[in-house]
Order: sequence, then C-alpha cells, then structure tokens
Amino acid sequence: FVPGYFCDSLPDLPTDSIVLVYEDADLVSSIEDCVRHLWPKLRPGCHFFSDEPWYHDVVALFYDAEWWRRELGVSPPRLRLPAWPVQVIGSVVEKVCIPLGVEPPIYRRRVDFFTKNRAFSIDKIRDRLQFEPSTTLKAGIMKTIEWYRSHSLLPEPEPTVVSDKV
Repeated sequence: FVPGYFCDSLPDLPTDSIVLVYEDADLVSSIEDCVRHLWPKLRPGCHFFSDEPWYHDVVALFYDAEWWRRELGVSPPRLRLPAWPVQVIGSVVEKVCIPLGVEPPIYRRRVDFFTKNRAFSIDKIRDRLQFEPSTTLKAGIMKTIEWYRSHSLLPEPEPTVVSDKV
C-alpha cells in the first residue's frame, strides 16, 4: 500500500517489476495515472485489471491509440477476454432480476456490445467496385458537423481559452 494521490505516489513507486495490477480508482484521471505509471512496470504476460469495465470513459482509454502513444510511446493493448462467461452471467442475472422487478446490473446484450467489431471499412467496395472516395473520412465528418450546425441540430462549440499563464 502506498498512501497519497496516484499522480504523486506512483511515479516514485519503489519497484521496477509488477506482476498484477487491480485498479479501483473511479476517476478517469486517476486511472490514467495508474496506467501511465504502472503499465511500463508490468511484466510481459502479466495482467492489468480495472474495476470499471462498464464505465465508457475507462474502456475508451484502453482503445485510445493517441493517448497510449503520447503518454507511453506504445500502441494500446489488445484486449482479449473470453466473453462467454460474462454472457452466461448476464443471462442468469437477467432471468433472476426481471421477474423480481429488479433492474439487472448486467445484461447479455451489454456484453454482446463489447464483442462486436464496429470498425467501418471500405475494403469490400474498393475490391469489388474499384471505388475510391472523393472525400476523406475527416473531411466527411467535418461536412456532417457543418450540416448539423447549419440546421440547428448541433450547438456551436463553446469557445475555449488556452493559456500558459496560471
């Protein structure tokens, strides 16, 4: 046990080798601190567990390639967890909770959401129809945002002030 805030205590953690991490930090900024300082010390083949697997911002962190490159100089980890045990648990919990009028804390369909690949690809249309898009993905997204804003379906962003003065 190391007392103190993660951002203050973890950089000076007196070890270079960790075989297991189980974080229960709750705040995304604290979880980032845990990953930033503990992941590099994690031995190959060892595991980093998070107590917030249903919290979107935490899950997103483990897929955020830009964050991993910026903070650790590596690609994000490839998460490979067997889904079937959690799917079975989700099904059982649903069958028990719903007849009792209790909102199930886990549903099979929530687990299924994380097992599907939702990445878009135009490889098939390129291969079969020799199609090449005339607009890049980034430009297409920007055009879509502009259209939504021009039709008052998306608010204008709040102005942000960036300053190096405190």
